[in-house]
Amino acid sequence: MWIEYLDNPNDIKEFYNKVPSLSNSVVTVVSFNTKGIDISIELTKFPDYPPVEWENCNVLNVTLGFRSIKEVKISGWEIHDHFNFIFDKSKDEIIVRGSSEKFAFKIICREITI
Repeated sequence: MWIEYLDNPNDIKEFYNKVPSLSNSVVTVVSFNTKGIDISIELTKFPDYPPVEWENCNVLNVTLGFRSIKEVKISGWEIHDHFNFIFDKSKDEIIVRGSSEKFAFKIICREITI
């Protein structure tokens, strides 16, 4: 499960009985900045335990922050599409692959925040 690769998994676990997978999630933003890369994703399930201020909401958008990046590869460019994600680990590096019909990426990093 993708949350195993986060530095701070409790920041998302506290809202769910079971955190949803990222399969078939919608990517809404890909942002490159001085800290690394941020990818915002609409989760496929609204939280079981949302805070009171979310009572009129029906979608949870989370941002994964990829830090200490070693490598990035991108092909195509079409966000706002349904993505599938694969997370893997090799020694002290995290390898993340995301793909949709028109966009794919691979990020090798040392840290993922939420």
